Amino acid sequence: MINWFDKSAYWRDIIDRMEIEDEETLIIRDYKTGWSIDKDAFQNQTYAWLAKILYPQFNFFRLQLEYVRFGYVDEEYIDTSILPTVENKIEGYIALIEEAKKKNKFEARPGSACAWCDFPQQCEYYKKAVESGKIKPVEELAEEVLVLESV
Repeated sequence: MINWFDKSAYWRDIIDRMEIEDEETLIIRDYKTGWSIDKDAFQNQTYAWLAKILYPQFNFFRLQLEYVRFGYVDEEYIDTSILPTVENKIEGYIALIEEAKKKNKFEARPGSACAWCDFPQQCEYYKKAVESGKIKPVEELAEEVLVLESV
């Protein structure tokens, strides 16, 4: 492991809270403060991967996603047999970053996050993605966000 601010660090994670349940089980808690209740399975798996690196004595990981706006906790167990696959996926992302650095070219990937951008109308990638039907216009994306916020 290296320093958080080291320029060679391509992967950074912050685990909000960890608790020891018993000799073999570590509880990983992630506080979700936004409006979305969508789960990101890969993010959840990376928390278990990182916890296993930091605390190899644990064999079981119970992940708790606490949606603080809604007073709701979603819980799942992360199967440690998938952790090598998670590590391979992370290494694949790092390899893509290395390749992009060599070429000095980072491809844009327009998506739902465009709804949060202040400049989508000036972005050629956003325009092409809307024209091709890959993503909805930002006005429609914003309406979906507003619907979530009014719940």
